[in-house]
Amino acid sequence: MVQGQPFGSVLVPLDGSPLAEQAIPLALEITRAAGGKVRLVLVHQSPLLYLDSANAGFWSIDLAVRKAGREYLTGLAARLRETPGPRVSSEIIDGPVGPALVEYVPDLEADLVVMTTHGHGGLRGHWLGSVVDHLIRRLDVPVIVVRAREEPGGTVPPPKIRKILVPLDGSPLAEAALAPASAIAGLFDAELLLVQVVRPFSAGSLLPVPFAAGYDAEAMALRRKETQRYLGDLAEGLRERGLRATGTVVVGHKVVETLLDLTHKERIGLVAVATHGRSGLQRLVLGSVADKLIRAAEMPVLVVRPGKGQVGDHNSFFPEKKVQLMIKKQAQAVWRGGLKEGKGSFRAGPIAGTYSFASRFESGAGSTPEELIGAAHAGCFSMALSLYLGEHGHIPEAIQTTATVHLDSEQLAITQIELETEVQIPGLTETEFRELAEQAKKNCPVSKALRSVPIALKSAKLTGVTADRA
Repeated sequence: MVQGQPFGSVLVPLDGSPLAEQAIPLALEITRAAGGKVRLVLVHQSPLLYLDSANAGFWSIDLAVRKAGREYLTGLAARLRETPGPRVSSEIIDGPVGPALVEYVPDLEADLVVMTTHGHGGLRGHWLGSVVDHLIRRLDVPVIVVRAREEPGGTVPPPKIRKILVPLDGSPLAEAALAPASAIAGLFDAELLLVQVVRPFSAGSLLPVPFAAGYDAEAMALRRKETQRYLGDLAEGLRERGLRATGTVVVGHKVVETLLDLTHKERIGLVAVATHGRSGLQRLVLGSVADKLIRAAEMPVLVVRPGKGQVGDHNSFFPEKKVQLMIKKQAQAVWRGGLKEGKGSFRAGPIAGTYSFASRFESGAGSTPEELIGAAHAGCFSMALSLYLGEHGHIPEAIQTTATVHLDSEQLAITQIELETEVQIPGLTETEFRELAEQAKKNCPVSKALRSVPIALKSAKLTGVTADRA
């Protein structure tokens, strides 16, 4: 078992229904293994919160409802204490359900929330689903979501957690799920299965130009090999901590469906996934995967929203040992033929194209390696600039950057890169903006990799702002 176990305080939100109570068995199992305690919480939503004034009748009804909630919690906690196990306490708190719980969790110093969600529709399903959604997007502690069952009568037994599935995508954000997943694995001596779904290449429909025969298979083999190496490195680090862990690459067109199939094949007892903690249009790929898994998985799903400074830090539950990880990205290129008459093709993730001697040195059709360098530099600089602007309280509406890469055809050398950026952002002076843009140019990873090449910030233009008063 891993030393220094977390989950000493586990909170279970209830609403008085048998469906919500189905989270209790798993919470008890976790705290029993961790030597912790369970806190049952019911949120009292007083109608008086939404009234400008109320007569004595409203007050008496509100008091009666609160008393009934207290009796329900006290009776439930008493029944749970009849069986030897973790310490169980209960409490009623007041306010709108989601915000009240978000405020209460840190006050209690809870380090895990376990609750149910409904897999279907109806008013009860809406309540449970909306509260789960609210909590996983705002809490800084993991939330385990248990799929509620409709079968009447009897207590739902806790799931057998012998194998934990951790979906990854190569990003530090996804790796944030490794910390709580590893802690759960340590409690139950469960095996961690690290999985990344790789979508197969489709030359006929996805690529802008046709590739040479056999390139898809070659590129796919390279992608799988690199991904397997990444997962293997992570698994090895976990095994060094005394955990059982393996990594595997799965090929599939649809990420969620592929993962769900794997949960049945591998008899997964728990899925652990990180989410952006965003909503609306900001709910990007990883957040969407977490959402769909919560709604479709039959087994519990542990969801973690990484806080500031926690992204990719799967050492947070293991302070005694740190493992340095590298993010690895790969691009492939194939060249066929001699220098002048030959042709090449490249792929970098979903981006693909062709290049040749003519496209590189004679303005012929096709792309060039220098254009790819420019695209990488422009993208990296724009993200770094967004970071520095955000740290100073400015969120840009848009950043448009052009990177011009100068290639000396006689010396066969890249002699200079010029960056030109235009940003739409209010409330910032030209002087402040120029300073932040220079920092982004200096410190973005691609700039650091190209330090042997002179890099100039040719222009940094603010649009739609007042004149500089600095």
